Amino acid sequence: MNKIAQISAKIGGGVALALFSFANLAPAQSATFTFDAGDNNQSTITKTVDGITLTLSNPSPFGVFIADGDGLFALAAIANGFQLSFNQSVQLNSYNVSLIQDLDGNETITLTAGSESSVENSPFVTGVRNFANMITVAANQVVTLVSSGGNDGAEVIQWDQITVTEVAPATTPEPVSLVVLLGVGALGFATRKQK
Repeated sequence: MNKIAQISAKIGGGVALALFSFANLAPAQSATFTFDAGDNNQSTITKTVDGITLTLSNPSPFGVFIADGDGLFALAAIANGFQLSFNQSVQLNSYNVSLIQDLDGNETITLTAGSESSVENSPFVTGVRNFANMITVAANQVVTLVSSGGNDGAEVIQWDQITVTEVAPATTPEPVSLVVLLGVGALGFATRKQK
């Protein structure tokens, strides 16, 4: 006898059906976007991973993105910025700092989406780093990234990856579905009591 049949026999078919439905919910899908020299000198960067599309646009102050084999410049010189958007709702999870250079401890990278923001503060070290605030971004919502460093203009922070997790829209069962589930559960309970 399989697990669902065992549960059904013990607690009633309707409850087992509900448990089975919840047990089969798919886990959220993560997507990791990578950056390299192919992204250099582009005014817009578009990447798709597992059906999630990331668009980077409006790079400032240069008008194009700066990238090399170490990744995309998230901070280049005194200050810069750009915008990100996704074709579906996602949560910002982490980024990989692939290169740091001449940091003096006062660098920040701020991502803002509507009323939410994540401020990434020094110290920066190479490796994967979770966003300070893993903001949820709606489909096509603009996230603005602004980075700033010291006044000497030599600071560099490069990212070669950003990882996000798909956020599924909330689903609410229809009232009829709830009534059917409750009815089947009551039938299972009544059948169990008769035995």
